[in-house]
Amino acid sequence: MQGNLYQVDKEPILDIPIFDTPNKEPIIKLVDQLLALNRELQTVTLADKAEQLKHRIEHTESKINELVYQFYELTVEEIRQIEQ
Repeated sequence: MQGNLYQVDKEPILDIPIFDTPNKEPIIKLVDQLLALNRELQTVTLADKAEQLKHRIEHTESKINELVYQFYELTVEEIRQIEQ
């Protein structure tokens, strides 16, 4: 810590595996959809509509998670640990 600011060392961050995939389009579309759904949820006033949006958000998040799990080639056990 330096004064009132925290300091982050870059070395541990460099060890995080970041994968680049040539087919980014599916995840980009899902993230854009998720952002739009969340914006819409902030403006909706009907409880039924809000509940529908929340279900769509959960579904979209689940699809994003599935793609990320595939990118990192996670095992069922690793996914189970993440989702706990």
